Amino acid sequence: MSSRIRASLYAAVLILAAPLAAQDAAVSARALFEKGDFRGAAYFFERAEDRGETGPADRAMYAIALSELGRHEDAAALIERVLEESAGEGYAHYAAGIASFNAGDYKTAVVLFEEAVEIDPSREAYRRGLGVAYVNIGISEYGSGDIEGAERSFTRALETDPLSVPALRNLGVLLSESARPDEAVTLYRRALEIEPGNGEIHALLA
Repeated sequence: MSSRIRASLYAAVLILAAPLAAQDAAVSARALFEKGDFRGAAYFFERAEDRGETGPADRAMYAIALSELGRHEDAAALIERVLEESAGEGYAHYAAGIASFNAGDYKTAVVLFEEAVEIDPSREAYRRGLGVAYVNIGISEYGSGDIEGAERSFTRALETDPLSVPALRNLGVLLSESARPDEAVTLYRRALEIEPGNGEIHALLA
């Protein structure tokens, strides 16, 4: 199999709305989370949690931070609580999806992101998460030799997130290797409309 099919890395995006009137530890945790300092965020979320200063949205961010640090069991335990508290909130399912994604469970992540989208279709981040999960499922299928499955997953990723350059790229590579170069070129050109300076896509077109 070609090594040119590559994973789409998923970074947590701060979209969780938490009350602004909070104690210092929770405020510091949210600020660090937004900056991508998950270690610092986890430290302050833990302090805020011990003091009873956090709400469900804070705990969702805390779980994401833990999953980003590789503390998947701790994240899963916290996610379970968040889902019990906020089953009808899109952010709870989104956070659970990120935690599952970071643990490498892409199929569960798809289910959770789909639930988040169903609850709140207006959230672009939810759709991006779903698209990236499908991309990574496609990569796994490609690696196991399930080319048809990989094509379906990459296509599903694009249906979910039409601006996904990783999906366009990986589907293009797959089609090129399947003797469908014209279709691949169309996808690469779409990718360049989104990211005109993407050198890798330019190289694939060369």
